[in-house]
Amino acid sequence: MYYKFIIRNKQILLRIFFLIAFSFLLKYATHNGYTPNDLLGAYQVYMGGIFLEESKSVLQIMLLLINTVLFIYYVPYEIIKEIKENEIYIKYRYGKNSKILMLIAIKNVFYSLFYQTVYVIIIMFMTFQFNPFYAIETEFIKLLLTSTVQLLIISFMSEFFLYCFKFEIGIILSLMLVVSPAIISGVILDYFSSSLEFCKYIPLNHGNYNYYHASTYTFYSMSITYSPLPYYKYLLSIVSQVIELGISAAGLMCAIDRKELIGGHYEN
Repeated sequence: MYYKFIIRNKQILLRIFFLIAFSFLLKYATHNGYTPNDLLGAYQVYMGGIFLEESKSVLQIMLLLINTVLFIYYVPYEIIKEIKENEIYIKYRYGKNSKILMLIAIKNVFYSLFYQTVYVIIIMFMTFQFNPFYAIETEFIKLLLTSTVQLLIISFMSEFFLYCFKFEIGIILSLMLVVSPAIISGVILDYFSSSLEFCKYIPLNHGNYNYYHASTYTFYSMSITYSPLPYYKYLLSIVSQVIELGISAAGLMCAIDRKELIGGHYEN
């Protein structure tokens, strides 16, 4: 019965297509001078967030902000809006709040995987490499896994705020949590470069693939290597992400329970 809610809302799928196209346009506009020296570099530019060195750039932070705003508005906001508008029916049909959370979780996973799948297909055609799993082996799987989990964290986290507060307040709080790690990284890199190790332990930023894989790019005939954080372990990022995902999902569950406790009064 969950799949009917996913199939019915085709508007979200169309919005995801627009978001991907817009994201590619922004990436091309800001990285058109960068030519990846290997296939993984193309995935890293388009799917890996922003480079550590770029965290000092206000422009890159603004681009991250724009993409996040659109993603939250196109996916989590639409999911929570539908839940609120059909609260009586959903509570009657599913009964337990845990099943409502399961409904939200399934939709989050579906839309996040759909988003990533379309991204991968486009990059495959751009690079004329149609077997990325063979070409880059486990590195691609790491990228796909961490970036997908990062989308899930953003989804659950923003849905928690959107469920508890008005849309304007909820999206501002969500953006603060998403953008703050990049800003903190930029400050550390700019003023405390000797303490760069601290960047590895900034919460909610472990999905940035560029933090733990170095790639070499040609920038206007100059070879540039973007270096990740020293000795950054992939296992650390995965464990941190799982903990963050669990906390964000538990927070949404508490919000659903709390809304029922106070009578289910919502403000859109």
